[in-house]
Amino acid sequence: MWHSSFRFFVGLTILAAATSNAVAIDPDVDYSALPPRTEETAQAVHKCSMTITEAIQIAEKRMEDGRASDVTLNLSDSPPTYTVIVHNKFQAHSIVINTETGKVISETMVSRFPGIQVEGDWEQTESGLMYFDIEIGDEKRTVDTDSAVQLEFDAYLIDGSKLWSSSDADTPPTYLTTMFFPGWSEGMQGLSKGSMRKLIIPAPLAFGEQGRPDIPANALVVIDVEVLGVDPFMTEPEELPGEPVEGEPVVTESGLKYYDLVVGEGEQPSGPEAEVKVHYTGYLNDGSVFDSSVNRGEPVDFGLNRVIAGWTEGLTSMKVGGKRKLIIPYELAYGERGNRGIPAKALLVFDVELLEIVKPAEPGTGHSVKINQAPTQKQEQEHDHDHDHDHEEDHDHEED
Repeated sequence: MWHSSFRFFVGLTILAAATSNAVAIDPDVDYSALPPRTEETAQAVHKCSMTITEAIQIAEKRMEDGRASDVTLNLSDSPPTYTVIVHNKFQAHSIVINTETGKVISETMVSRFPGIQVEGDWEQTESGLMYFDIEIGDEKRTVDTDSAVQLEFDAYLIDGSKLWSSSDADTPPTYLTTMFFPGWSEGMQGLSKGSMRKLIIPAPLAFGEQGRPDIPANALVVIDVEVLGVDPFMTEPEELPGEPVEGEPVVTESGLKYYDLVVGEGEQPSGPEAEVKVHYTGYLNDGSVFDSSVNRGEPVDFGLNRVIAGWTEGLTSMKVGGKRKLIIPYELAYGERGNRGIPAKALLVFDVELLEIVKPAEPGTGHSVKINQAPTQKQEQEHDHDHDHDHEEDHDHEED
């Protein structure tokens, strides 16, 4: 309602208005439809016992390094009051002052930064990054410079407009810390599962003077982040997904593990250049299925030298009719960055049945197993994390 209050932003000439005795706005005037006349507004401000400048001085003294950002004159209060918003580098307070006595009626913390509101001492690094720890994680595994981290997060500009949010994804995303811009990467260091932190990232550690299409130049970025896991898809689960196993696995020099569920009695691939037909189901370590020819009801043909290294090694020693469970470390799968549907640094588990040798290796290729290395980070960046598959269907177990 127009008759309730008047708001002034610090720096306007009206802040120098003189005041005398406080009086109420004329109750016989209806201000709900139209704003009050300019002269009436000036008279109401003039009749306050305390000037806005004096109210600002009182409010700023209540906060170390406090600076007023705006003032509201509440004429509907009896007696009228000033509400002064004062902030310093880390906090903002709303201070209500009696215009007759100059006494502070109330002081409450208000939003200084968008997102989760915090109260207490902030930390600041030499680079200029500021952070506040909301929750401290208690896991031993902590975020490092090349960790894969699963996160919940919300990112804002200082005006409160949201930039990105993990809630936009179907499942909490997993990223390599090397993929973050400098301030975000620095702010994640040392966190563990369960940690929650608020980051205030200055422009030089974010998008700098150039900005980007959705971010203004010299923009400060605010991020609320919760760590759900550090390298969460890298470890082998206590209970393997898929078909049950017995006994101890075979462990090769490369780090591949496998269990023979059924030992085949047919022919064996004559080398990694052979083409085979298989049925398979692929799992992440949380038991989720990311790909399955069994579910599609259609086996797959491929050359053993066209798949990830763990498949090349694991299938070359199988015989037709055999079933094997492969436990493939990320180094023999999709490496540090992952692939479509495969998180960063993900260990993969496959149940594979070798159905047929479609095409043997060419004569003279021998029987040695060629261990294909997972793509390096540089190679993946050059391909912009967008791989082309040799098959018509997109089978995530295949090397690109």
